[in-house]
Amino acid sequence: MTATPRQIAAIHAIAKRAGLDEEARRAIIERETGKRSSRTLSEAEAGRVIEALRPLAGGRSAAATASGRYAAILRALWLSAWNLGVARSADDRALIAFVQRQTGVTHTRFLTGEDGALANRAIEGLKGWMARDAGVRWPARDAGPTAGRVAVIEAQWRRLAALGAIRVLDRDRPEDDLGPYVCKVAGRPPRFEGQPLDHWHAFPARELDQTIRALGRKLRGALARQRETAR
Repeated sequence: MTATPRQIAAIHAIAKRAGLDEEARRAIIERETGKRSSRTLSEAEAGRVIEALRPLAGGRSAAATASGRYAAILRALWLSAWNLGVARSADDRALIAFVQRQTGVTHTRFLTGEDGALANRAIEGLKGWMARDAGVRWPARDAGPTAGRVAVIEAQWRRLAALGAIRVLDRDRPEDDLGPYVCKVAGRPPRFEGQPLDHWHAFPARELDQTIRALGRKLRGALARQRETAR
């Protein structure tokens, strides 16, 4: 069943109390469900969004919430860093602090269209961090709208294989065993007649985001166990 009018109204009301602009609200919806509009949500998805928004409205200031023209792309990259195990917190405050270190600008809302170079410095700083510390092999700019998500998923899988948290047939090519896992998370058959093992690369963004979140949980758990063992 689709989200009820009361749920949709609640999403907008809570986001307003939290000081979120439209782009920040949509980014949270996308983070939780893979969708961008509250009107396209199911009842269950709307419930998840409401639960994610409520803590933000509980006295959280605008200063602690990413907003502005570049907030969506910065938050998406930051959550990728979180799901790759290189960012220690998924909270917007950690993202805002990172942006300040990279640019000297105290909040994402001050990265306006006129400051495209500063925004690009933060974006490229995030991507460079993930490339160095998590081995993300970023695609070319014209590679397609979901190519970045594919690169994150493959890096997550390689990290899990290196940690010994998953079984792979070939340690030098762990991505060869990734397809069935992505299909399982997306609720799809593991392969189709005549399609290559990497057919999951063409899955929609929503299903790839589901995979990133699932692998993120596995990876953070594996890293936590590694740190515990090292003590």
